[in-house]
Formats: sequence, structure tokens, C-alpha cells
Amino acid sequence: MRTVDLPGAIHLVRPTNVRALDPAPVMFEAMLEGWSRQQRSRLLAAKTVRDRLRLVRRFAEYTNAYPWQWTPEDVEAYFAAQFTKDPPAAHSTVRGQ
Repeated sequence: MRTVDLPGAIHLVRPTNVRALDPAPVMFEAMLEGWSRQQRSRLLAAKTVRDRLRLVRRFAEYTNAYPWQWTPEDVEAYFAAQFTKDPPAAHSTVRGQ
């Protein structure tokens, strides 16, 4: 198998000689680490990167699924739920997300 050293490639963020017993959470963490590195390489503020990662983690927790399983319906349900919280999220907060 040929590997390519593209930014965010899994072999650049996880050891290639280790096999995960449950590969899905390892892949998810590797995806987030690669995305985090890409954002930092664009000189985004550390807070921006942290906030974005936190949002993706909250969404994954809400759906109880990984990004490759997400659907447009998941996104609609998540954002609709933001308005049913006590207190509800502000429209500007949801738009920002």
C-alpha cells in the first residue's frame, strides 16, 4: 500500500505499526488532530481551533455517531435542539456554529 504525506493523513498523526481494537474512535481522533493541525497551520487563533473542535465533539456526542455516519437530518435536529434548551441558545450563537 502506498502512503501519501498529505497534511492530516492518518499515518502522520497515528503510529502505523499499531492496530486499534476499535478503529472508529481512533480514526475520529486522528481526523480531529489532522484538522486541528491544518487550522493551526493557517495561523488561526488557538481559541478558534479549540472552539471548533469542541463543537464537533458536542455534535458527535449529540448524534452518538461518527462524522462518516452523519446525515443532514442530524444537523437539523442538533440545531433545532439548541432552541429547546433552558435557556435557549441565541440565534446569533446558532448562526455562528
